[in-house]
Amino acid sequence: MKNTTILLLSMLLLSACERGEVETPELGVTVASTVVKAGAPVDFFLSGQSDMIAFYSGEVGNDYAQRFDDRVVETAIAISYSTILSNGTNPGYMPLRYSNDLQCSDPGGIYTQADIEAATWHDISHLFKQPTTPQASMHIPAGEVDITEFFVDGETPLYLSYYYHVDPSMPGSWTRSYVNIQSFLISGITPVGKETIYRFADCNWQAVTDDESYSDSKNSKPDVNTSRLLGRCANVKTEKKAWFVGGPFYKQASVNMGPDVSTPIKANSDPMPASYQHTFSEPGDYTVTFVGINASVYGRKETVRSIKLKVVEEDTGSIAPPSGGEWND
Repeated sequence: MKNTTILLLSMLLLSACERGEVETPELGVTVASTVVKAGAPVDFFLSGQSDMIAFYSGEVGNDYAQRFDDRVVETAIAISYSTILSNGTNPGYMPLRYSNDLQCSDPGGIYTQADIEAATWHDISHLFKQPTTPQASMHIPAGEVDITEFFVDGETPLYLSYYYHVDPSMPGSWTRSYVNIQSFLISGITPVGKETIYRFADCNWQAVTDDESYSDSKNSKPDVNTSRLLGRCANVKTEKKAWFVGGPFYKQASVNMGPDVSTPIKANSDPMPASYQHTFSEPGDYTVTFVGINASVYGRKETVRSIKLKVVEEDTGSIAPPSGGEWND
Protein backbone atom coordinates (compact mmCIF):
# COMPACT_ATOMS: atom_id res chain seq x y z
CA MET A 1 0.00 0.00 0.00
CA LYS A 2 2.81 2.36 0.93
CA ASN A 3 4.64 1.66 -2.33
CA THR A 4 1.42 2.29 -4.28
CA THR A 5 0.96 5.70 -2.61
CA ILE A 6 4.55 6.70 -3.38
CA LEU A 7 4.09 5.62 -7.00
CA LEU A 8 0.92 7.69 -7.37
CA LEU A 9 2.61 10.77 -5.90
CA SER A 10 5.54 10.34 -8.24
CA MET A 11 3.23 10.08 -11.22
CA LEU A 12 1.39 13.23 -10.20
CA LEU A 13 4.65 15.16 -9.81
CA LEU A 14 5.87 13.88 -13.15
CA SER A 15 2.58 14.90 -14.78
CA ALA A 16 2.87 18.39 -13.32
CA CYS A 17 6.42 18.70 -14.65
CA GLU A 18 5.34 17.52 -18.07
CA ARG A 19 2.53 20.07 -18.13
CA GLY A 20 4.96 22.79 -17.15
CA GLU A 21 4.25 25.79 -14.99
CA VAL A 22 3.88 29.23 -16.63
CA GLU A 23 6.91 31.21 -15.53
CA THR A 24 6.74 34.85 -14.52
CA PRO A 25 8.15 37.01 -17.35
CA GLU A 26 11.48 38.69 -16.80
CA LEU A 27 11.26 42.25 -18.01
CA GLY A 28 13.57 45.15 -17.37
CA VAL A 29 13.10 48.61 -18.88
CA THR A 30 15.35 51.65 -18.69
CA VAL A 31 15.22 55.09 -20.26
CA ALA A 32 17.95 57.71 -20.55
CA SER A 33 15.84 60.51 -19.06
CA THR A 34 12.46 60.97 -17.42
CA VAL A 35 12.15 64.37 -19.11
CA VAL A 36 11.82 64.24 -22.89
CA LYS A 37 10.85 66.56 -25.71
CA ALA A 38 7.62 66.47 -27.69
CA GLY A 39 8.28 65.40 -31.26
CA ALA A 40 11.58 63.69 -30.40
CA PRO A 41 11.84 59.88 -30.39
CA VAL A 42 12.29 58.30 -26.96
CA ASP A 43 14.27 55.05 -26.70
CA PHE A 44 13.24 52.52 -24.08
CA PHE A 45 15.83 49.80 -23.48
CA LEU A 46 14.52 46.31 -22.73
CA SER A 47 16.07 43.29 -21.07
CA GLY A 48 15.00 39.88 -19.81
CA GLN A 49 12.78 37.35 -21.50
CA SER A 50 9.05 37.53 -22.12
CA ASP A 51 6.89 35.67 -24.61
CA MET A 52 4.90 38.79 -25.43
CA ILE A 53 5.23 42.49 -24.63
CA ALA A 54 2.49 45.14 -24.73
CA PHE A 55 3.17 48.87 -24.63
CA TYR A 56 1.04 51.69 -23.23
CA SER A 57 2.29 55.24 -23.82
CA GLY A 58 -0.11 56.80 -21.32
CA GLU A 59 -1.64 58.91 -24.09
CA VAL A 60 -5.37 59.01 -24.72
CA GLY A 61 -6.43 55.71 -26.24
CA ASN A 62 -3.24 53.97 -25.10
CA ASP A 63 -3.36 54.29 -21.30
CA TYR A 64 -2.79 51.23 -19.08
CA ALA A 65 -5.00 52.70 -16.34
CA GLN A 66 -7.91 52.88 -18.81
CA ARG A 67 -7.56 49.33 -20.21
CA PHE A 68 -10.74 48.01 -18.58
CA ASP A 69 -12.95 51.12 -18.52
CA ASP A 70 -14.78 52.77 -21.40
CA ARG A 71 -13.32 56.12 -22.39
CA VAL A 72 -16.05 58.72 -22.98
CA VAL A 73 -14.56 61.78 -24.66
CA GLU A 74 -15.86 65.14 -25.79
CA THR A 75 -16.34 65.46 -29.51
CA ALA A 76 -16.41 68.23 -32.07
CA ILE A 77 -18.83 67.84 -35.00
CA ALA A 78 -17.31 68.14 -38.48
CA ILE A 79 -18.59 67.97 -42.06
CA SER A 80 -16.66 66.63 -45.03
CA TYR A 81 -17.68 66.02 -48.64
CA SER A 82 -16.41 66.33 -52.19
CA THR A 83 -17.76 68.18 -55.23
CA ILE A 84 -17.69 67.33 -58.92
CA LEU A 85 -18.42 70.23 -61.25
CA SER A 86 -18.85 68.64 -64.65
CA ASN A 87 -20.33 71.63 -66.49
CA GLY A 88 -21.56 75.18 -66.04
CA THR A 89 -20.07 78.62 -65.50
CA ASN A 90 -22.10 79.95 -62.58
CA PRO A 91 -20.22 81.18 -59.50
CA GLY A 92 -21.00 79.84 -56.03
CA TYR A 93 -21.71 76.28 -57.02
CA MET A 94 -24.12 74.66 -54.56
CA PRO A 95 -23.33 76.84 -51.50
CA LEU A 96 -23.91 75.08 -48.18
CA ARG A 97 -26.16 76.67 -45.59
CA TYR A 98 -27.51 75.71 -42.18
CA SER A 99 -30.69 76.49 -40.25
CA ASN A 100 -31.85 75.94 -36.68
CA ASP A 101 -35.51 76.75 -37.32
CA LEU A 102 -36.62 74.79 -40.40
CA GLN A 103 -40.14 73.45 -40.00
CA CYS A 104 -41.86 70.85 -42.17
CA SER A 105 -45.52 71.57 -42.96
CA ASP A 106 -46.17 68.10 -44.37
CA PRO A 107 -47.14 65.39 -41.87
CA GLY A 108 -45.27 62.92 -44.06
CA GLY A 109 -42.01 64.81 -43.62
CA ILE A 110 -41.68 66.09 -47.20
CA TYR A 111 -40.32 69.63 -47.36
CA THR A 112 -41.83 72.26 -49.62
CA GLN A 113 -40.36 75.38 -51.15
CA ALA A 114 -42.45 77.43 -48.71
CA ASP A 115 -40.92 75.53 -45.75
CA ILE A 116 -37.42 76.29 -46.97
CA GLU A 117 -38.07 79.94 -47.73
CA ALA A 118 -39.67 80.47 -44.31
CA ALA A 119 -36.56 79.24 -42.47
CA THR A 120 -33.51 81.31 -41.54
CA TRP A 121 -30.44 80.12 -43.42
CA HIS A 122 -26.77 80.94 -42.77
CA ASP A 123 -24.27 80.52 -45.60
CA ILE A 124 -21.14 78.60 -44.54
CA SER A 125 -19.87 77.69 -48.01
CA HIS A 126 -16.87 80.02 -47.57
CA LEU A 127 -15.51 77.55 -45.01
CA PHE A 128 -15.17 74.83 -47.65
CA LYS A 129 -13.05 74.42 -50.73
CA GLN A 130 -15.18 74.70 -53.86
CA PRO A 131 -14.39 73.90 -57.52
CA THR A 132 -13.64 76.90 -59.70
CA THR A 133 -13.75 75.42 -63.19
CA PRO A 134 -15.65 72.47 -64.66
CA GLN A 135 -13.65 69.25 -64.67
CA ALA A 136 -15.59 66.11 -65.43
CA SER A 137 -15.03 63.33 -62.85
CA MET A 138 -12.64 65.51 -60.83
CA HIS A 139 -13.49 65.17 -57.13
CA ILE A 140 -12.65 68.35 -55.18
CA PRO A 141 -12.46 67.56 -51.43
CA ALA A 142 -14.18 70.35 -49.52
CA GLY A 143 -12.08 69.76 -46.42
CA GLU A 144 -13.19 68.82 -42.91
CA VAL A 145 -14.88 71.74 -41.16
CA ASP A 146 -15.91 71.97 -37.51
CA ILE A 147 -19.59 72.96 -37.27
CA THR A 148 -20.03 72.47 -33.52
CA GLU A 149 -20.67 76.17 -32.92
CA PHE A 150 -23.69 76.14 -35.25
CA PHE A 151 -25.69 73.90 -32.90
CA VAL A 152 -27.83 75.85 -30.45
CA ASP A 153 -27.74 73.05 -27.86
CA GLY A 154 -28.07 69.29 -27.57
CA GLU A 155 -31.85 69.35 -28.11
CA THR A 156 -32.31 71.79 -31.00
CA PRO A 157 -31.81 70.18 -34.40
CA LEU A 158 -29.66 71.60 -37.15
CA TYR A 159 -30.57 71.37 -40.84
CA LEU A 160 -28.33 71.66 -43.87
CA SER A 161 -29.12 72.79 -47.39
CA TYR A 162 -27.18 72.97 -50.64
CA TYR A 163 -28.67 75.71 -52.79
CA TYR A 164 -28.63 75.09 -56.54
CA HIS A 165 -29.11 78.30 -58.51
CA VAL A 166 -28.70 79.16 -62.18
CA ASP A 167 -28.74 82.91 -62.66
CA PRO A 168 -29.62 83.91 -66.25
CA SER A 169 -27.99 87.33 -65.79
CA MET A 170 -24.54 85.77 -65.43
CA PRO A 171 -22.40 85.32 -68.57
CA GLY A 172 -22.69 81.77 -69.82
CA SER A 173 -25.43 80.93 -67.33
CA TRP A 174 -27.52 79.33 -70.02
CA THR A 175 -25.11 76.39 -70.19
CA ARG A 176 -26.11 73.17 -68.53
CA SER A 177 -24.87 73.20 -64.89
CA TYR A 178 -24.06 69.84 -63.30
CA VAL A 179 -22.92 69.87 -59.68
CA ASN A 180 -22.40 66.55 -57.89
CA ILE A 181 -21.98 66.28 -54.09
CA GLN A 182 -20.47 62.98 -52.93
CA SER A 183 -18.84 61.37 -49.88
CA PHE A 184 -20.87 63.49 -47.47
CA LEU A 185 -20.08 62.63 -43.85
CA ILE A 186 -20.64 64.11 -40.41
CA SER A 187 -17.97 62.94 -37.97
CA GLY A 188 -17.18 63.30 -34.32
CA ILE A 189 -13.59 64.51 -33.87
CA THR A 190 -12.04 63.33 -30.61
CA PRO A 191 -8.54 63.24 -29.10
CA VAL A 192 -8.51 59.55 -29.99
CA GLY A 193 -9.61 59.93 -33.60
CA LYS A 194 -12.77 60.18 -35.68
CA GLU A 195 -16.11 58.51 -35.13
CA THR A 196 -18.79 58.53 -37.83
CA ILE A 197 -22.03 60.13 -36.59
CA TYR A 198 -24.08 60.57 -39.78
CA ARG A 199 -23.42 58.79 -43.05
CA PHE A 200 -24.96 59.96 -46.31
CA ALA A 201 -27.80 57.44 -45.94
CA ASP A 202 -28.60 58.78 -42.44
CA CYS A 203 -29.12 62.37 -43.56
CA ASN A 204 -32.66 62.20 -45.00
CA TRP A 205 -31.65 64.23 -48.06
CA GLN A 206 -34.50 65.62 -50.13
CA ALA A 207 -34.44 67.56 -53.40
CA VAL A 208 -36.90 70.45 -53.50
CA THR A 209 -37.34 72.40 -56.74
CA ASP A 210 -38.95 75.68 -57.61
CA ASP A 211 -41.52 74.13 -59.93
CA GLU A 212 -42.19 77.36 -61.77
CA SER A 213 -38.55 77.86 -62.71
CA TYR A 214 -38.26 74.21 -63.73
CA SER A 215 -41.35 74.24 -65.94
CA ASP A 216 -39.11 74.11 -69.03
CA SER A 217 -36.70 71.56 -67.54
CA LYS A 218 -39.01 68.79 -66.35
CA ASN A 219 -36.75 66.04 -67.67
CA SER A 220 -33.59 67.33 -66.02
CA LYS A 221 -34.29 68.06 -62.37
CA PRO A 222 -32.06 67.85 -59.27
CA ASP A 223 -31.83 64.31 -58.00
CA VAL A 224 -30.88 62.37 -54.86
CA ASN A 225 -29.77 58.74 -54.86
CA THR A 226 -28.11 56.53 -52.25
CA SER A 227 -24.68 58.16 -52.51
CA ARG A 228 -24.86 61.63 -54.08
CA LEU A 229 -26.74 64.88 -54.64
CA LEU A 230 -26.96 65.97 -58.28
CA GLY A 231 -27.82 69.56 -59.12
CA ARG A 232 -28.79 69.91 -62.78
CA CYS A 233 -31.04 71.58 -65.29
CA ALA A 234 -31.73 71.55 -69.01
CA ASN A 235 -29.82 73.73 -71.43
CA VAL A 236 -32.22 76.67 -71.23
CA LYS A 237 -31.71 80.37 -70.63
CA THR A 238 -33.98 80.81 -67.61
CA GLU A 239 -33.41 81.04 -63.87
CA LYS A 240 -33.36 77.76 -61.95
CA LYS A 241 -33.72 77.31 -58.19
CA ALA A 242 -33.56 74.13 -56.12
CA TRP A 243 -32.51 72.99 -52.67
CA PHE A 244 -31.08 69.79 -51.22
CA VAL A 245 -32.22 69.63 -47.60
CA GLY A 246 -30.79 67.26 -45.00
CA GLY A 247 -31.56 66.64 -41.35
CA PRO A 248 -32.49 66.88 -38.62
CA PHE A 249 -28.99 66.59 -37.13
CA TYR A 250 -28.38 66.62 -33.40
CA LYS A 251 -25.30 67.63 -31.50
CA GLN A 252 -23.42 64.72 -29.99
CA ALA A 253 -21.38 66.11 -27.12
CA SER A 254 -19.43 62.93 -26.41
CA VAL A 255 -18.69 59.51 -27.81
CA ASN A 256 -17.80 56.24 -26.11
CA MET A 257 -14.52 55.02 -27.59
CA GLY A 258 -14.43 51.88 -25.45
CA PRO A 259 -11.46 50.81 -23.29
CA ASP A 260 -7.93 51.88 -24.22
CA VAL A 261 -5.83 49.30 -26.01
CA SER A 262 -2.15 48.44 -25.96
CA THR A 263 0.39 48.49 -28.75
CA PRO A 264 1.87 44.99 -29.18
CA ILE A 265 5.64 45.18 -29.63
CA LYS A 266 6.58 41.49 -29.28
CA ALA A 267 4.71 38.35 -30.28
CA ASN A 268 5.43 34.85 -29.01
CA SER A 269 7.59 33.93 -31.99
CA ASP A 270 9.56 37.19 -32.07
CA PRO A 271 13.04 37.54 -30.61
CA MET A 272 13.34 39.68 -27.51
CA PRO A 273 13.80 43.30 -28.68
CA ALA A 274 16.68 45.29 -27.26
CA SER A 275 14.72 48.55 -27.36
CA TYR A 276 11.48 50.21 -28.33
CA GLN A 277 11.02 53.76 -29.64
CA HIS A 278 8.04 56.06 -29.20
CA THR A 279 7.42 59.75 -29.97
CA PHE A 280 5.08 61.89 -27.90
CA SER A 281 3.35 64.59 -29.92
CA GLU A 282 2.01 66.69 -27.04
CA PRO A 283 3.64 68.01 -23.86
CA GLY A 284 2.34 66.65 -20.57
CA ASP A 285 2.84 64.09 -17.83
CA TYR A 286 2.52 60.46 -18.96
CA THR A 287 2.72 57.11 -17.22
CA VAL A 288 4.39 54.76 -19.67
CA THR A 289 3.78 51.05 -19.10
CA PHE A 290 5.30 47.89 -20.53
CA VAL A 291 3.58 44.57 -19.82
CA GLY A 292 5.52 41.34 -20.19
CA ILE A 293 3.25 38.36 -20.76
CA ASN A 294 3.84 34.62 -20.59
CA ALA A 295 0.80 32.57 -21.46
CA SER A 296 -0.14 29.06 -22.44
CA VAL A 297 -3.06 26.67 -22.04
CA TYR A 298 -1.92 26.22 -18.44
CA GLY A 299 -2.18 29.85 -17.42
CA ARG A 300 -0.99 33.42 -17.82
CA LYS A 301 1.44 35.57 -15.87
CA GLU A 302 2.36 39.21 -16.32
CA THR A 303 5.14 41.53 -15.25
CA VAL A 304 4.28 45.23 -15.33
CA ARG A 305 6.84 48.03 -15.52
CA SER A 306 5.69 51.67 -15.31
CA ILE A 307 7.39 55.06 -15.07
CA LYS A 308 6.27 58.66 -15.14
CA LEU A 309 7.65 60.80 -17.96
CA LYS A 310 7.43 64.55 -18.37
CA VAL A 311 7.15 65.61 -22.00
CA VAL A 312 8.12 69.24 -22.55
CA GLU A 313 7.85 71.59 -25.50
CA GLU A 314 10.36 70.94 -28.24
CA ASP A 315 11.97 74.39 -27.95
CA THR A 316 12.48 74.49 -24.17
CA GLY A 317 16.22 73.97 -24.40
CA SER A 318 18.32 71.20 -22.91
CA ILE A 319 16.76 68.15 -21.31
CA ALA A 320 17.40 67.62 -17.63
CA PRO A 321 19.10 64.36 -16.68
CA PRO A 322 17.02 61.67 -14.96
CA SER A 323 16.48 62.17 -11.27
CA GLY A 324 16.88 58.60 -10.18
CA GLY A 325 13.61 57.53 -11.76
CA GLU A 326 13.48 53.75 -11.63
CA TRP A 327 10.93 51.45 -13.18
CA ASN A 328 8.43 50.33 -10.60
CA ASP A 329 6.47 47.13 -10.29
